[in-house]
Parts: sequence; C-alpha cells; structure tokens
Amino acid sequence: MGLSNLTRVGTNHVIWQRGFSFYRDELEIMSYQLTKIASCNTSVDFCKQVEHFQNQLIVQRNNIDELNHEVNLYIEKLGKEISLEDQQADLHEKYQAFERVMNLLRHEFAEFLANCQ
Repeated sequence: MGLSNLTRVGTNHVIWQRGFSFYRDELEIMSYQLTKIASCNTSVDFCKQVEHFQNQLIVQRNNIDELNHEVNLYIEKLGKEISLEDQQADLHEKYQAFERVMNLLRHEFAEFLANCQ
C-alpha cells in the first residue's frame, strides 16, 4: 500500500473516530431528553414509544462500540503493513450505513419530541 493510501486510511480513521465521539454525545443528549420527557407522560402508548427509543439508543451504542473495535483492529493490521484495501472499503460502507441509521433515528426522535409538546 502506497504512502498516499496510508495517509487516506489514517484520515479515514480520524474521521471515523470523531464520528463515533459525535454520535456517542448525540446518544447521550437523546437519552437525557428521553428521560426528561418520559417523566411527564405515563400513558401506555407513550411508554411504548419511550421503550422503543431506549432500545434504539442501546443498540446504537453497541453498534458504535462494535464498529469502533473493527476500525481499531484494521488500524492495528495496517501498522503491520498488511494490504487491507478491501477491508477499508467494507469499513467505509459499514460506517456510512451506521450514519444513515443514526440520521433516521435522530429524525424519528425529533418528530417524537415535537409531538410530545
């Protein structure tokens, strides 16, 4: 793998790590908002929606941890100068898929909050 590829991979790693940090913070904000709003309404339907979002927040935290672990393993292998261009493309696709899920979750959560007020 040439120097430019290693530089790009290093850049991707930094971008992904910053993304994970951003989304962890985002999930914490959503969790706080959910806890705050959950105390205001105890109807069965509302509680089901709250539970749905609680579960999604847990799932997405786990997704961040798993994807972050994969990225760290990949970077470790890069240090050993193993050619991993296919794995980089796979990780890139996984990261983009994760971002799409997070964006949908944020949108769905924002609609839920708007309807609660």
